[in-house]
Amino acid sequence: MAMLTIRHNQIQQMAQASPGRQMIMPCNDNKTWVEVRLVDQNDVPVPDARYQVQLPDGSIMEGSLDSMGAVRFDSIVAGTCKVTFPEIHSTEWHTA
Repeated sequence: MAMLTIRHNQIQQMAQASPGRQMIMPCNDNKTWVEVRLVDQNDVPVPDARYQVQLPDGSIMEGSLDSMGAVRFDSIVAGTCKVTFPEIHSTEWHTA
């Protein structure tokens, strides 16, 4: 089974492509994962907090943390993620 991934920045290029021009490039297999855990000042998990994660490919993942205050994304491209908790003021939390 093969998977085709079309990144957001490729959509406009595909729309403007000439017939016969190769637009889909294979993705490399260097996939990784990221896990985010939110704990309070006593290291107690904060369940159900809303999160927003911008993955290295620019895609945005939104949702609520699980009962252990965590969320995990597998098979993502390597790079830097931006994590925010929209319902928590930025001065109320910091990275570990």
